[in-house]
Amino acid sequence: MEPYSIDLREQVVSAIEKGDSSFRKVAQRFGVSKNCVERWVIQKRTQGHINPCKQGGSVSAAMEHQAQLLALVEKQPDATLAEYCELLFDKTDV
Repeated sequence: MEPYSIDLREQVVSAIEKGDSSFRKVAQRFGVSKNCVERWVIQKRTQGHINPCKQGGSVSAAMEHQAQLLALVEKQPDATLAEYCELLFDKTDV
């Protein structure tokens, strides 16, 4: 899904800043979620802009150590998830 346009974000934040309406009513008027409105207002106040943030994530740190994790599972197949986390941390500091 593409991020919402900066123009839409500006209109939404402007409506809130003017005190036109509540977050919920502004969200309904512009066809976005209330959470989007809240996030954009907070982002504007804290970061000074409403540009879209990077979407998606990077490879999980655990996946970078997949071979080590698999070795731990083979060595101790009855360990719990918490134990695997501790063992992996001991080996990799991740």
